[in-house]
Amino acid sequence: MFIISFIGGLVGLVLGVIRLPFILSTGLNVTESIGTNIGVSTLGAIIASIQHIRNKNISFTIFIIMAITGAIGAFTVHQ
Repeated sequence: MFIISFIGGLVGLVLGVIRLPFILSTGLNVTESIGTNIGVSTLGAIIASIQHIRNKNISFTIFIIMAITGAIGAFTVHQ
């Protein structure tokens, strides 16, 4: 699992589709496996975002628009 995550990080891939079956094979139930996979993906995204912010590679206007609309979409789907 470490090797897959390491290679995915090097090339900029989250690799959740590949990582999930490995997490499932550890014996966790489906809900725990999916939560773990999302947690790992989120942590990777946060770290990458920090680097992009430091390098000034982000448009905060587009980020805010996408974040708000994404949150609204996620909220309405789960009601």
